[in-house]
Amino acid sequence: MNSSYSKIRHIQESNIRLERRLLIEQLTGQTVVNKVATEGLKNISQQMVIDPPFPGSWNRYTFGGIYNGVDYQWDCTGVDGMVNSNSGRGGLFVGEIVTANGKNMFSYLDERDRPTDINPETNCVGIWNPDRQSGFAIYLTTSNKPKCSKI
Repeated sequence: MNSSYSKIRHIQESNIRLERRLLIEQLTGQTVVNKVATEGLKNISQQMVIDPPFPGSWNRYTFGGIYNGVDYQWDCTGVDGMVNSNSGRGGLFVGEIVTANGKNMFSYLDERDRPTDINPETNCVGIWNPDRQSGFAIYLTTSNKPKCSKI
């Protein structure tokens, strides 16, 4: 029974991802993917940091959303601290894509919960789900290595 349910859930999630991709391609025709572990953290414009969060989703090791007609995706496979969305969370995670500079992304966390190795001069990106009050952000460390932390 469990393996049947898992297969059905996997097919449903695959269909959701495919439908989303097709819709995005029809609307914009442009998808930008950043493989964070190998390329570093990029595709976060200053305007993106100034503007309010935009709708997004997270599935497995990739998260992103549509900003100004472009589908931005951050593939975090291999990033230190990154977890698979299916480990304990149950598949697709929908929320808001949040961006900020390193000084502000974690400023509201208790001092003991803030990353101590963040480069404050770089921009960060993450996903936040207001209903679950949970999320994470990808940032660059002081040695310019990408890392993941809860927000």
